[in-house]
Amino acid sequence: YQLRLDLFKHTPSLLENTWTNYYRLFKNESTRAVDFMLHILDSRDVISLGNMHFPDQKVLKAYAKLNCRLLVEKLLPKLFEATAGMASDALKRWYHADYSRWSAEDYNESALRKIVQITKMAVCEYAEKYPDAFISEIVCEEHAKALTGNEIILVAMMRLPVTSADFVINWLCDSFPQHLFDHTGSKKDSLAVAKSLLEKFTAHCTQATFEKVESCIVHWSEPAATMIDTFEYRVKCQKTYPVYYAYWGFMQKELLPAMDQKRLSNAAKELLAVLNRNEWIQVPHYRNS
Repeated sequence: YQLRLDLFKHTPSLLENTWTNYYRLFKNESTRAVDFMLHILDSRDVISLGNMHFPDQKVLKAYAKLNCRLLVEKLLPKLFEATAGMASDALKRWYHADYSRWSAEDYNESALRKIVQITKMAVCEYAEKYPDAFISEIVCEEHAKALTGNEIILVAMMRLPVTSADFVINWLCDSFPQHLFDHTGSKKDSLAVAKSLLEKFTAHCTQATFEKVESCIVHWSEPAATMIDTFEYRVKCQKTYPVYYAYWGFMQKELLPAMDQKRLSNAAKELLAVLNRNEWIQVPHYRNS
């Protein structure tokens, strides 16, 4: 095994051959599979990864569950390093190859996507077994700025106990709304996981924390330049036919229904009622496709 791995490191193009099938490393629960995946990440820009063969989801999940700490300690940092700083442009550049190759596209069965999946499974297991370690070691701003960061962090947060409600909701409020977007996992709705987190944890957080996240949602608006562009395009189109493209309200219409409705303020409920009457505010609005 070591001889072959050294050979791959010396000549990465050998990984492109279909006979290079390492699924047995996962089935046999060998820790060597981690070294193999690390090498794939290191070679991602010089080889074609379409012919790499990984086992099915059931085998990957079992491997991640058994080796969650090893994957968190070795593979997760490399994955975050490989996609570092890419989250800020993700919504604008999802169609670029260097972005889309990490995402859950319809037919993306590449080695890179498989590595994201198994790492996410491991982090979810880690968050459930060691919630305090997950919070202190993995949830941080640097990791959130990685393209794959929010997908992994948000999904793993769903495994935290409700006693962590204040931490989760405060994390969503920090740098609002950047921590909400799953850039790689939810192709048709970038806010899907964030909505699930709000649904689970807003029923258990303190009143002060609930009011904080409600305020963040209600008062947020798109950048002024974006709203102006939308309004100007709307005026231009109305010269030909009547349109009423919305330039505000999408975030509110998406997130407010996900919160604990019993705790929602009257002002937020009234706002949501107004937004629901506007058929031009269609959701989900934020997506990676």
